[in-house]
Amino acid sequence: MLSRLKNIGASGFTLAEFVVTIAIMGTVMTFVLPSYSDITLETQRTINKSNMDQIKDIFFQHFYDTHMKGKPHLPPNPSNEDSVMDEEWASTPIDPNFSMITPNQLFTSGEVPVNSNGNPFFYETWIDTIPASPNYNEYQWHITITDIDEDSPSYLESITYSI
Repeated sequence: MLSRLKNIGASGFTLAEFVVTIAIMGTVMTFVLPSYSDITLETQRTINKSNMDQIKDIFFQHFYDTHMKGKPHLPPNPSNEDSVMDEEWASTPIDPNFSMITPNQLFTSGEVPVNSNGNPFFYETWIDTIPASPNYNEYQWHITITDIDEDSPSYLESITYSI
């Protein structure tokens, strides 16, 4: 029985081996953690840009649908102080005289996408009138979506698109 106990003790780590292992792991972690943080921030930035692009695509699809029905329009600018696509704006009908559809209903998830911190994007749309001839004007619709969350990895990045 005594010989079995000696073998069990002999198969473990010594304190020196344990300290060296911890030191090596600490050294490796000094290289890995900053890389992991950078990768996480870049992934969040890419997701935010993708969400802004998705909003743009869905809003212009809505524009094309309403154009085919004879009344082209984009979702209106938010009326809140920061012009962000908050829940109140996203739940309000886009054009109550034409349709009761809300911005949230344009998305399969039932919600307008937000940034990686869960905050809404800034949204602005406008129309330029371009005289094409003395009796005819052309219209150009514009949209800008910007991440205005200071804690976001895509802070102040935006998408602007025109048709």
